[in-house]
Amino acid sequence: MTENEGGTNEDSNLRVVCSACNRGRSNLFIPPHKQTINVMKVVRVQPRDVQLEILAFLKRKFEGSGA
Repeated sequence: MTENEGGTNEDSNLRVVCSACNRGRSNLFIPPHKQTINVMKVVRVQPRDVQLEILAFLKRKFEGSGA
């Protein structure tokens, strides 16, 4: 459990993950749909410029939609 969810830094609550995985999981809410998780995995391995293109697209698509 993360610290912001009430977890602690005790050994029993820690996991070993690579730095890229740790950055990617930072305060991330995992949606319940497996399809969405698969899309997130694909996006995370893309180069930064591709990720930024996807972000810009999503912002345009959902900005002001209340989603």
